[in-house]
Amino acid sequence: KRLEKRVKEGREHINMHEAQRQLANAFRDEAEKHQKQLELKMISLEKMTLALTIDMSQNVGVPYLGANQWGDFYYMSPLTQFIFGIANNGTGTMNCYIWREGTANRGADNIISCLYWDLERRGVFEGKVGHLVIIADNCTGQNKNICMTKFLMWVVEAGFATKVTLLFLVKGHTKNLCDWLFNQLKIGMRTRDIYDEKSLDAALTTSNAETISVQRVDQSTANRWKKFKVKLDEFYMNPPSGATEPNHVFEFGSDPRGPTWYHRRKYRDAPVIDHNLFPTRQSTRPSKDFTPQERASKIRALYDDLAIMRPPGLSSIKQIEMYSVIRPKVPLQYHTFYDQFKPTEAAILQNKERKKAKRKRTSEKNAAGDISDDEEYESS
Repeated sequence: KRLEKRVKEGREHINMHEAQRQLANAFRDEAEKHQKQLELKMISLEKMTLALTIDMSQNVGVPYLGANQWGDFYYMSPLTQFIFGIANNGTGTMNCYIWREGTANRGADNIISCLYWDLERRGVFEGKVGHLVIIADNCTGQNKNICMTKFLMWVVEAGFATKVTLLFLVKGHTKNLCDWLFNQLKIGMRTRDIYDEKSLDAALTTSNAETISVQRVDQSTANRWKKFKVKLDEFYMNPPSGATEPNHVFEFGSDPRGPTWYHRRKYRDAPVIDHNLFPTRQSTRPSKDFTPQERASKIRALYDDLAIMRPPGLSSIKQIEMYSVIRPKVPLQYHTFYDQFKPTEAAILQNKERKKAKRKRTSEKNAAGDISDDEEYESS
């Protein structure tokens, strides 16, 4: 019976993968067709399918030594650079958003902030797109979460899209257009020594300007990080517990009962389950008492009312690593970049206290005979 259960689960997994891949390919083909028609002015944005694939790239570090890596660098911790890609399946191109650790994290609000910015750059918020398709992997912290569900519902209710489909590829079978373009993105890094972010951005845009655009989110654009989750929670209820993770197709705007209804399915060929996220009378959300006109006005102006996310800041450990450990090793002309990481007295003291506490814990474990060789090495 156990074997039969495993075989049944395996067959369902394969069927899900094939169905989801076929659905994604169908959306890609339709987006390619509509893109060509749009370029020939045979179709308007309001009647076309815009299919986007979103994904996080593997992190990059600064400095990055692709040509000559010195021995000590192996033990150092470079400054992490997060890269988020949004690829247009209709054109085969990708917009990349890159930011350093300490500037922002990579949670749901960060991903949605980038997605909003990208849709804005594509002109979606200047009019209305007919069918917006978002294809993603199964990362719950970034893509597959309640916040993303509410954001796409808001896109429909605010009138920026007639219909939205959120499609997740099945775990283990998530290779997509972004993955291929990420490889193209990093070609320029492979044989270079990169010591600052300016050099990194230059390397990432080597020989791929026609297909990839790189936008750094730094202090000059930090106001782009918005607290979507808090504001969206004021207008939409949470889906039922367990309603998001096992499903792979979410559709918004296709229910005649209104924009706060959405459909979800385990995969393309599975039964449809509907749900309404409009606040109930028992809800504590003030929006439940809005008139239809009040709600429509506030929904449309929601983005302007969003609070800006504060940067989390760089840890004292990383500040000291970048300034005191890595800076002396890099060529002199790049020292200006590392000067910004000079740790404060408070950061130095905090790091000393951390090391002191770690040595104490190691000593206690050693006394109790409960410490591994690796732990003893790390504490030295």
